[in-house]
Amino acid sequence: MNQHFFNQKYTVSFSDFCIKKYKKDFLKKYKKRLWDKTEESIIESLERLVNLEKTDVLDVICDTNTKKIFAKYSFKIAKSNIPPKISGNRCVLEVCNNKRCVKILFIYNKDKHIPNKKKNETNWWKEVISNEFDIHCLKYFET
Repeated sequence: MNQHFFNQKYTVSFSDFCIKKYKKDFLKKYKKRLWDKTEESIIESLERLVNLEKTDVLDVICDTNTKKIFAKYSFKIAKSNIPPKISGNRCVLEVCNNKRCVKILFIYNKDKHIPNKKKNETNWWKEVISNEFDIHCLKYFET
Protein backbone atom coordinates (compact mmCIF):
# COMPACT_ATOMS: atom_id res chain seq x y z
CA MET A 1 0.00 0.00 0.00
CA ASN A 2 1.11 3.50 -0.56
CA GLN A 3 1.74 6.10 2.12
CA HIS A 4 0.06 8.95 0.19
CA PHE A 5 -3.26 7.18 0.79
CA PHE A 6 -2.72 7.53 4.55
CA ASN A 7 -5.40 10.17 5.15
CA GLN A 8 -7.79 8.97 2.49
CA LYS A 9 -10.54 6.51 3.31
CA TYR A 10 -11.12 3.41 1.25
CA THR A 11 -14.67 2.47 0.27
CA VAL A 12 -15.62 -0.98 1.57
CA SER A 13 -18.14 -3.36 0.02
CA PHE A 14 -19.17 -6.99 0.33
CA SER A 15 -19.26 -9.23 -2.74
CA ASP A 16 -22.58 -10.83 -3.60
CA PHE A 17 -20.98 -14.22 -2.97
CA CYS A 18 -19.98 -13.12 0.53
CA ILE A 19 -23.47 -11.93 1.38
CA LYS A 20 -25.21 -14.97 -0.07
CA LYS A 21 -22.95 -17.72 1.28
CA TYR A 22 -21.18 -16.59 4.45
CA LYS A 23 -22.34 -13.31 5.96
CA LYS A 24 -25.77 -14.71 6.79
CA ASP A 25 -24.11 -17.47 8.86
CA PHE A 26 -22.56 -14.86 11.12
CA LEU A 27 -25.89 -13.06 11.38
CA LYS A 28 -27.56 -16.31 12.46
CA LYS A 29 -24.86 -17.20 14.98
CA TYR A 30 -24.72 -13.80 16.71
CA LYS A 31 -27.55 -11.54 17.72
CA LYS A 32 -28.34 -8.94 15.06
CA ARG A 33 -27.14 -6.06 17.22
CA LEU A 34 -23.85 -7.82 17.96
CA TRP A 35 -23.23 -8.71 14.32
CA ASP A 36 -24.17 -5.18 13.16
CA LYS A 37 -21.60 -3.76 15.58
CA THR A 38 -18.99 -6.27 14.35
CA GLU A 39 -19.70 -5.45 10.71
CA GLU A 40 -19.46 -1.73 11.46
CA SER A 41 -16.08 -2.32 13.11
CA ILE A 42 -14.82 -4.34 10.12
CA ILE A 43 -15.86 -1.59 7.72
CA GLU A 44 -14.34 1.18 9.85
CA SER A 45 -11.05 -0.72 10.11
CA LEU A 46 -10.88 -1.46 6.40
CA GLU A 47 -11.73 2.15 5.50
CA ARG A 48 -8.41 3.02 7.11
CA LEU A 49 -6.58 0.05 5.64
CA VAL A 50 -3.12 1.59 5.73
CA ASN A 51 -3.35 1.74 9.53
CA LEU A 52 -3.53 -2.06 9.53
CA GLU A 53 -0.53 -2.52 7.27
CA LYS A 54 2.02 -3.39 9.93
CA THR A 55 -0.33 -5.23 12.29
CA ASP A 56 -0.84 -8.95 12.77
CA VAL A 57 -4.51 -8.80 11.69
CA LEU A 58 -3.74 -8.09 8.02
CA ASP A 59 -1.79 -10.57 5.89
CA VAL A 60 -1.03 -9.70 2.28
CA ILE A 61 -1.72 -12.81 0.21
CA CYS A 62 -0.42 -11.50 -3.09
CA ASP A 63 0.36 -8.26 -4.83
CA THR A 64 -0.52 -8.34 -8.53
CA ASN A 65 0.79 -6.28 -11.41
CA THR A 66 -2.68 -4.81 -11.86
CA LYS A 67 -2.49 -2.46 -8.87
CA LYS A 68 -4.54 -4.88 -6.80
CA ILE A 69 -3.59 -6.52 -3.55
CA PHE A 70 -5.27 -9.55 -2.04
CA ALA A 71 -5.19 -9.86 1.72
CA LYS A 72 -6.65 -11.76 4.64
CA TYR A 73 -8.02 -9.76 7.55
CA SER A 74 -8.65 -11.28 10.98
CA PHE A 75 -11.43 -9.77 13.09
CA LYS A 76 -13.15 -10.34 16.40
CA ILE A 77 -16.83 -10.32 17.24
CA ALA A 78 -18.00 -7.20 19.08
CA LYS A 79 -17.89 -7.46 22.88
CA SER A 80 -15.77 -10.61 22.65
CA ASN A 81 -12.53 -10.89 24.58
CA ILE A 82 -11.08 -13.32 22.04
CA PRO A 83 -8.32 -11.67 19.97
CA PRO A 84 -8.87 -11.51 16.19
CA LYS A 85 -6.19 -14.05 15.23
CA ILE A 86 -7.35 -16.60 17.81
CA SER A 87 -11.06 -16.13 17.00
CA GLY A 88 -10.65 -17.75 13.58
CA ASN A 89 -12.83 -15.07 11.96
CA ARG A 90 -11.40 -13.93 8.65
CA CYS A 91 -12.18 -11.86 5.56
CA VAL A 92 -10.47 -12.36 2.21
CA LEU A 93 -10.07 -8.96 0.57
CA GLU A 94 -9.45 -7.51 -2.86
CA VAL A 95 -7.83 -4.08 -2.48
CA CYS A 96 -7.50 -1.59 -5.31
CA ASN A 97 -5.19 1.24 -4.31
CA ASN A 98 -5.89 3.30 -7.46
CA LYS A 99 -9.60 3.49 -6.70
CA ARG A 100 -9.11 3.25 -2.91
CA CYS A 101 -11.64 0.47 -2.54
CA VAL A 102 -11.77 -2.78 -0.61
CA LYS A 103 -14.08 -5.59 -1.63
CA ILE A 104 -14.68 -8.29 0.95
CA LEU A 105 -14.73 -11.34 -1.29
CA PHE A 106 -15.84 -13.61 1.50
CA ILE A 107 -15.94 -13.87 5.24
CA TYR A 108 -15.54 -17.04 7.26
CA ASN A 109 -14.78 -18.71 10.55
CA LYS A 110 -12.07 -21.31 10.13
CA ASP A 111 -13.69 -23.69 12.66
CA LYS A 112 -17.19 -23.46 11.17
CA HIS A 113 -16.78 -23.06 7.42
CA ILE A 114 -13.86 -25.28 6.48
CA PRO A 115 -15.64 -28.56 5.70
CA ASN A 116 -12.79 -30.98 6.28
CA LYS A 117 -10.78 -30.35 9.44
CA LYS A 118 -7.80 -32.08 7.83
CA LYS A 119 -7.85 -29.58 4.95
CA ASN A 120 -5.38 -26.72 5.28
CA GLU A 121 -7.10 -23.35 5.79
CA THR A 122 -5.08 -21.65 3.05
CA ASN A 123 -5.83 -24.42 0.54
CA TRP A 124 -9.51 -24.20 1.42
CA TRP A 125 -9.91 -20.47 0.82
CA LYS A 126 -7.76 -20.66 -2.32
CA GLU A 127 -10.14 -23.31 -3.62
CA VAL A 128 -13.16 -21.10 -2.80
CA ILE A 129 -11.53 -18.11 -4.52
CA SER A 130 -10.56 -20.23 -7.52
CA ASN A 131 -14.10 -21.58 -7.89
CA GLU A 132 -15.98 -18.30 -7.35
CA PHE A 133 -13.72 -15.53 -8.68
CA ASP A 134 -11.36 -15.20 -11.61
CA ILE A 135 -8.30 -14.24 -9.60
CA HIS A 136 -5.15 -15.75 -11.06
CA CYS A 137 -2.64 -15.13 -8.30
CA LEU A 138 -4.87 -17.06 -5.91
CA LYS A 139 -5.65 -20.04 -8.11
CA TYR A 140 -5.99 -23.27 -6.20
CA PHE A 141 -3.88 -26.16 -7.34
CA GLU A 142 -4.45 -29.37 -5.43
CA THR A 143 -1.22 -31.22 -4.70
